Amino acid sequence: MTTKERALRVIVTGAEGELGYTLVYGTNEPGIAVLGFSRSGMDVNDLEHCRHVVKRYQPDVVIHCEQALPIHNVALAANEFGTKLVYVIQGEASDAEKEIGPLAHRAYVVQLDSQLTQSEGLNKELAAFLVHLVQTDNYGLYHLSAGGELIWHAFKQQKAWRPSVR
Repeated sequence: MTTKERALRVIVTGAEGELGYTLVYGTNEPGIAVLGFSRSGMDVNDLEHCRHVVKRYQPDVVIHCEQALPIHNVALAANEFGTKLVYVIQGEASDAEKEIGPLAHRAYVVQLDSQLTQSEGLNKELAAFLVHLVQTDNYGLYHLSAGGELIWHAFKQQKAWRPSVR
């Protein structure tokens, strides 16, 4: 990285969860700075607080790993500041589309198959995949299945993602 370049700044919500923790503490890629927030650190139910956090830290990307909490305020704040958004969801993708709606033009929705059992090894691979993904402009809906297949629905293409840990 040259002196004129700066690290890719990533905010992770749900940093106390398995995937969020892995993203925050397991991302050792040069040129990537990851800052994690627990529920108390970034209140995703409060739009003004989301705006404050995004404005203060000026991330390039927000990865929302907090499954139990809504994304709408995070999406609005990210959109206001031109920040990319990743929504990791275990459930119906239509729910994600309702929550981020027209803000999806700079979003990656990563839907985890309900049969995809998360483990430390799988979380490491998923975190590496997300870090790689956010360095692209390949926005859209991704579906990760238990069979180790990633389907990129939004662009009618299929891409393989084969976890080595099952």
